[in-house]
Amino acid sequence: MTTHDEIMAMDEDALNRTVATVLLKMKNYPAEWAAHIVPNYSRKITLAYALEARIPEGVSRSAYANILFDIVNPRGSGIIWQLIHASPADRCRAWLMTMEGR
Repeated sequence: MTTHDEIMAMDEDALNRTVATVLLKMKNYPAEWAAHIVPNYSRKITLAYALEARIPEGVSRSAYANILFDIVNPRGSGIIWQLIHASPADRCRAWLMTMEGR
């Protein structure tokens, strides 16, 4: 399990490896495969959107939205448009935290 601070400190390459590992575990594939299958989730918005679509049944999408909002708006100014313009890396971080039940 990865902590909030560890996820927030990850560079884009570490985010990509971690996302790939979680996705492989979701499909019951060996986690070691992540070293060989590492798309640029943290750099391509279309892949980040695909992650959002992969939030499984039973996992709160509103929890994902709240986590993403906290990442892009750490000072709590309440500007909702920041969600629309969240970077792929921010979306990856929110997805990882959601999948780990934060």
